Amino acid sequence: MVFPNDEATQFQLNINYYVSLVSFVILYYDHALTLPAEIQRFWIRGSLTWPTFLFFANRYLAFLGHFPVILQTFWNSPDLVRKLTMLVGASYWLPNHHS
Repeated sequence: MVFPNDEATQFQLNINYYVSLVSFVILYYDHALTLPAEIQRFWIRGSLTWPTFLFFANRYLAFLGHFPVILQTFWNSPDLVRKLTMLVGASYWLPNHHS
């Protein structure tokens, strides 16, 4: 059975994927560009002050916080739980379920 809005729905999903991809690429590209300055200004000094702690929290929470969003957006699978547990290396803790 074909629904009349299948093409429109797929078009909207494609737009959502592309906009998400562009935003992720910009975020990680910015991190790559500013990493040398970060190393020079924050890592080499070695002192952890409140401003440096807030800088690292802001930078790396945004950096790491997008991984679940990326997985949800681009990793489409009915067995997502198994893939996520394999990703973190904990798949041997869960029983194997075969569909």
